[in-house]
Amino acid sequence: MFLQKTKESSVSRNRDIELTFKDAIRTSSDRVVTESYINDNIHIRKDSKNGSTVDFTASISSNKRKITLDPRYNFDDDTTYYVVIDDKSFQYENGTKIREQVTSFYTGKDNKVGDAKFTPKDGASRVSRNVSPYH
Repeated sequence: MFLQKTKESSVSRNRDIELTFKDAIRTSSDRVVTESYINDNIHIRKDSKNGSTVDFTASISSNKRKITLDPRYNFDDDTTYYVVIDDKSFQYENGTKIREQVTSFYTGKDNKVGDAKFTPKDGASRVSRNVSPYH
């Protein structure tokens, strides 16, 4: 359903999110989907599916199959974000309700290895030459 694959990495910090459905969608009460309805029933969350909300503007294509979420600010670097569609808030034109959908993506370069995170990030500039050892 989503443009980006779940757990996609190296996602641009200023990327729009496109949600593509197999058929035209309507609200759960069988009305036309509006931008305000999208804002109430689809969420971008930071760090977890219940994390802090990321503000965005929304639009839906004329064929009612693609929703575009345009975050108001760039995503933070090296951060996981989640896109959540509320359970049964949308339905296909045939009346089939769409269950909760959750996908995630990671911004920045995929420089995580296990639990380790490397700093400075690969390609960083203006890195301090003063190093303090950890005790």
